[in-house]
Amino acid sequence: MVRRNVDPEQRAKNVTPSELNEIVKVVILSSLNGKQLIHKLQNLPIVIYQHGQEDIMDISPQGVNKWTGLKNLGIEPQQFIAFGNDANDIEMFRHSAHSVCVGDHITLGEVATEKVSSGEEQIVRTIMELAGGLR
Repeated sequence: MVRRNVDPEQRAKNVTPSELNEIVKVVILSSLNGKQLIHKLQNLPIVIYQHGQEDIMDISPQGVNKWTGLKNLGIEPQQFIAFGNDANDIEMFRHSAHSVCVGDHITLGEVATEKVSSGEEQIVRTIMELAGGLR
């Protein structure tokens, strides 16, 4: 899902790390030696999420996650509904009023209010039910 949605408007440009003001997230789409990369990164103050279904990694500084992003936008705890499909959604789920795990992620499913299949129809139906207050 991430790979096919990277830069759909072709606005990205290649820059050096020194040109970046702040790094919020790095996504590794492929690596010749992922295990060695993880081993070298483990001593840094970062959080690494491995997305098994897509075979990618995302790396964020400690303390930077979807929940901290929502807080920076002024969103209050328990005032939003969250949908997610992987471990990087856990903190957001913990602070949501209702959370929906999309697919079969074991750890995320344990903190989710409910689980739905990753089929588009089921996701849309759940959104419509929640938006309509039918639950």
